[in-house]
Amino acid sequence: DQGQTPPTATATATKATSAAAPPSSKPIGSTARGTGIDESQLPARYARKPLSQYEGDYIQGNAQEHRKRGLVAVCFNSKQEAR
Repeated sequence: DQGQTPPTATATATKATSAAAPPSSKPIGSTARGTGIDESQLPARYARKPLSQYEGDYIQGNAQEHRKRGLVAVCFNSKQEAR
């Protein structure tokens, strides 16, 4: 039928996208945090290596230097006040 206009590229892409996604798929980011495996179940090669004495001293030294300059140190414990 020559009276009909061909579908637009956007309409064609939308149909292809919606047809490709299975109906049971969840939107990205909908998985709750903490639903993965526990760290203790990971192979040893993925375990976090402990800090050496040098690394710990270096980190602490930088924190003290930042305090001397009046810069705010980044705290991993949000309940602890920056000094």
